[in-house]
Amino acid sequence: MAQLPQFPREPISSPEQQHDRQMWRPEWTCFCCEDSGFIASSLMTLIVPDYRPNEDKLPLCQNCSAGNWVQGSSPGVSGTIDWRFKREICAELDRINREQWRITLRNQFEARQQALTKIQDLTQQMNLRKRDRTWQEIQKAEQDHQQVILEPDVDQAENPEGAV
Repeated sequence: MAQLPQFPREPISSPEQQHDRQMWRPEWTCFCCEDSGFIASSLMTLIVPDYRPNEDKLPLCQNCSAGNWVQGSSPGVSGTIDWRFKREICAELDRINREQWRITLRNQFEARQQALTKIQDLTQQMNLRKRDRTWQEIQKAEQDHQQVILEPDVDQAENPEGAV
């Protein structure tokens, strides 16, 4: 059996980006078509209330250049495209979707803040301490911790490796 070549990983984003991002946010240039070239189905219902994505022509976005490839395509492809929506309509759909994302991100942030507050409250309730440690108590606890780490393991000293 032939040996297949091995390739290194190619992550979508760097670990720094993954760490910095608490919440996913879109990086689209155009929020009307989400850089696909076609108006997002969720937005289409704002201008065509009974729009059916699996049955109706694909609505071409005029707000960005993502759909430019359609203009030079074959008649078979261009016959499936809905050209009615002008740049002004697409720009307004872009504005609406951007605002919806702002609201979604704000709601996610607030929900996370509320969850964090609840966790902190619960932790405080379950804590046997009725108050937070003072600075001196924190220092003493850290010193005690370091001392335990640096002390030799008593079990290891009594039973050296290999002894039974």
